[in-house]
Amino acid sequence: MFFSKRSLVAALNAGLGVGLGLVGFGAGCGGNPEATPEGASASAAKSQAALAPAPKKIDPVITKSSRLENCVYGALALKQARDAYVSSVGDGEPAAGKIPQFGFEIPESPKDAAPPPTASGAPATSAKPAGSAKGGATPTAKATAAQTNKPTGQASTAAAAPPKASGAAAAGTAAGGTPPAGSGGRPSQADIAKKMGPQLPFSRLIQGCKQAGNAKDLPAAELDPVLKEFQEFAQPLSTALQEASAYYAKEGYKDDAFAKGKEYHKTLTEAFGKLDAQLAKLKGAADKWNTANPVPAATEETHKLGNAGLVDATALLLAFDSKPVDTEKVKAAVTKLDASFNALKAYGEANKDKRDPWATAMVPPLSSLLEAAKALSEKPAAEIKPAAITNIISLWDRVQKQSYSAIQRKTNEGSARGATGPSQRMTKPRMPPREAPAPQ
Repeated sequence: MFFSKRSLVAALNAGLGVGLGLVGFGAGCGGNPEATPEGASASAAKSQAALAPAPKKIDPVITKSSRLENCVYGALALKQARDAYVSSVGDGEPAAGKIPQFGFEIPESPKDAAPPPTASGAPATSAKPAGSAKGGATPTAKATAAQTNKPTGQASTAAAAPPKASGAAAAGTAAGGTPPAGSGGRPSQADIAKKMGPQLPFSRLIQGCKQAGNAKDLPAAELDPVLKEFQEFAQPLSTALQEASAYYAKEGYKDDAFAKGKEYHKTLTEAFGKLDAQLAKLKGAADKWNTANPVPAATEETHKLGNAGLVDATALLLAFDSKPVDTEKVKAAVTKLDASFNALKAYGEANKDKRDPWATAMVPPLSSLLEAAKALSEKPAAEIKPAAITNIISLWDRVQKQSYSAIQRKTNEGSARGATGPSQRMTKPRMPPREAPAPQ
């Protein structure tokens, strides 16, 4: 039988339509979806996910040890608050000629503040040390001199993290403040302090106590209750210091003849009397736990260099923790830290292409700490005020947190977290092009 060309094309199209309909029917009735490009792509993605390394976790001992260290040494700032307060008030109560100090001061402008770490744990883009300023004078030195002349309780030195831009601006606007010229619409920390009271660092410096005590991966039957007890003691003290500082910064004593100031005085004096015993109990429990739970030794050269920098930074901090300050001990600690800092910095410069976590994260805060400590080491012990030592503690706190941040970054390298793998583009089957019907 002979077919015309037109009849043959029609027959072929009809057959193709029936075949595709059967394929669709089979898929709709439970056919194998992996026979399609979508199924093949999904199967490949599942296989790749199964082969990808599981997200890595930091050893719980490292995490708890780091939070505990942050707690124990950050809490030393409360001693500086006590020393500043007692020194300014003396044996009696606050009065017109005895306005309390709180061991922390407001920087001259936000640019004096050391850059805080970013959310990812990496340091801010600017590596400029917090202590640098025009004319060579450091903000720490200026702040120390200013403390002896300012009549009100002041708050923050170079180490204070600047408030978030949006919050600072909102606070200044809500209080009726006018942002200073050239600030981009943002009030300075000094302006915020006048309206809201100075933002003291103590809550930030003791936050490791709560974090260490709440470590679910590694509970400690003897340590955790001590951490909870200290947190319950230190947090109300920190809050009272903040409120009292704001009261004096806003000169509330002029309105109530020091009535509220005397209430704060009673609260603070009672807490200060218990501080040494609380710190000793905390340190004893921490030392016992650390002995029983040693941190795994570093295996990489850069990690060892970072650890050495943190150890020497801690020794420097403890050199300032005496009354009066032992300046010879401070100078020796500065020299040692300078050597470990330069070793880490040199490693980072020699391996720029690797973007080493420890060199990247720790060099900027170590530089700031060294600059502030060197400036203080040249002063007589009597001129090293509590505010300057609180500044050292706050700068150390940045070094310590960036050390842990480096461990986090290194642990996450090569893990499945954040890895997307090759692009899995979903494709659709293409229908064969239809042939135009032949002209009759």
